Amino acid sequence: MRHYYRLAFKKRLRGFPYERCAELPYILARLEPLFQKALRYLDIGSGGDSPLPTWLLANTKWDITCVDKFAWVQNQLAHAASATSSEDIAKRFRVIERDFLKTELQPDSFDVITNISVIEHFEGICDTQAMAASGRLLRPGGLYILSTPVNEGFYREIYVKGAVYGEQPNLGKPVFYQRHYDTKAIRSRLIEPSGLVEVERTYFGDYERQFFEELSGSFMRRVVNFPKRFNIPKYALRHLS
Repeated sequence: MRHYYRLAFKKRLRGFPYERCAELPYILARLEPLFQKALRYLDIGSGGDSPLPTWLLANTKWDITCVDKFAWVQNQLAHAASATSSEDIAKRFRVIERDFLKTELQPDSFDVITNISVIEHFEGICDTQAMAASGRLLRPGGLYILSTPVNEGFYREIYVKGAVYGEQPNLGKPVFYQRHYDTKAIRSRLIEPSGLVEVERTYFGDYERQFFEELSGSFMRRVVNFPKRFNIPKYALRHLS
């Protein structure tokens, strides 16, 4: 969280992303035994806000690659500048602004790959294609970490009328936003096509009180709840389990 806030002042105003309070500590705990090794790491769909690649840049000796189809991924270079030296960035940090399915990365070239709350935004069969492609990139014995929304018994694909992550509506048609998987779809659309072996699965949710819903909704609700954004990690630790 401290690393995220150091990246830009506006991030402190926005508040630490609620679901990341569960995802990122889990991921870092899983990766920690590997920190002292010289590894090659790929983060799929880094966007411009994810603190994970630059945190790993500052705290490991890994060779790090970020890939995202939108220009905002270039923000990762600015974040890296606040995390470590320009020499370190030149040697160990790479940003690719391109559709992941069109990248020309070498098979078996990464020891660790993360796909954090991204795969659900691949439209149509692209999620399956992305899993197959990323599975080929992982070296034998490597580690692949993925997180995604799960809504058991209610698989659905969600379209919205506005712009989504840089995608603009075409002739008034809704734009694909994201997919909610169920366990059957996770197996058939993600795990099996990847060719990888699942070794661990963890579910997170705010089962007693859906705090995140309080921060969305009507304009007035967002205004009233704005102060809570400064305490999102505290609420997440209380409600997420």
